[in-house]
Amino acid sequence: MVSRFRMKADLSVQSIVLGVLLISLAFNQHYISNLVVLLACIGLQLLSAWQLWQQHRLKMARTFMNWATPLVLSLPLWYLVEPWLAFALVSILVLIYYGNTIRNTVIVLRRPRSFWDLG
Repeated sequence: MVSRFRMKADLSVQSIVLGVLLISLAFNQHYISNLVVLLACIGLQLLSAWQLWQQHRLKMARTFMNWATPLVLSLPLWYLVEPWLAFALVSILVLIYYGNTIRNTVIVLRRPRSFWDLG
């Protein structure tokens, strides 16, 4: 069972990295530096998904890893074709996983903590 602390920490770290990405997008117009921050975010999300799959067998995490890993590995090819397309594809993945993390955090926080919380 996924702990409350783990989900809160995961959501907090992802929120901080996405905040840094938004600030970077607002003040920095270079695709390369923005893409580096985005890759850091997707890297953290892949590590999070891997840990959730290994320890808790969460199916959402496995599905995300099956979609994100090939896309991230093929990112240099996407970047050569169109830099904005590479950025858009990874951004979509990041937002999907972030939304799923919010949903899973809400589920974990609403879960009863003990038998006495059921009533």
